[in-house]
Amino acid sequence: MDNQTSLDIADTQDFTLEAWIYRDSFTTDDTVIAKKNDQTTAAGYILYIDDSTDDVNVVVSDGTDTFSMNGTLAITAIGWNHVVVVFDEDSATNSTIYVNSLPDKESTSGTIGNVNSLTNAVDFRVGSESDSGEPFIGQIDNVKLYNYAANATQVKMFYNEGSSTRFGPSSGQP
Repeated sequence: MDNQTSLDIADTQDFTLEAWIYRDSFTTDDTVIAKKNDQTTAAGYILYIDDSTDDVNVVVSDGTDTFSMNGTLAITAIGWNHVVVVFDEDSATNSTIYVNSLPDKESTSGTIGNVNSLTNAVDFRVGSESDSGEPFIGQIDNVKLYNYAANATQVKMFYNEGSSTRFGPSSGQP
């Protein structure tokens, strides 16, 4: 998808990323969602599976300051898995990764309050970095980006919905 400014994350904006993933390979980093060219300090956000640990990772950066979260639940079995990342601009504690509705945050690095706007001029991509690097080997379904930090109850609701169609508000909290 070309550079969509509606998918940029402004300073002080909370957000939630959601996707169902089915990995066919476990030998490379698999990018799930990205509006960022790499996992370093470039501005933007990226959700990926690390090839060395097979766990979920997320990196957000304003181009200077970076905040990252690393999970512990290895996604090594063939099958569908539900992945959610909650980013609460005001709280590293409330920012977390969920795999199949279970909280999964082993560690963080950086200071969340130092990260400002994630706005950039690169493409939003599902299944690769914005520059097409680190492609996802498998299938991705039901990708969603919410403009709020979902809580654990909401994440459980997302998970229980599976891949069914749901109609609700396009902004705010459901």
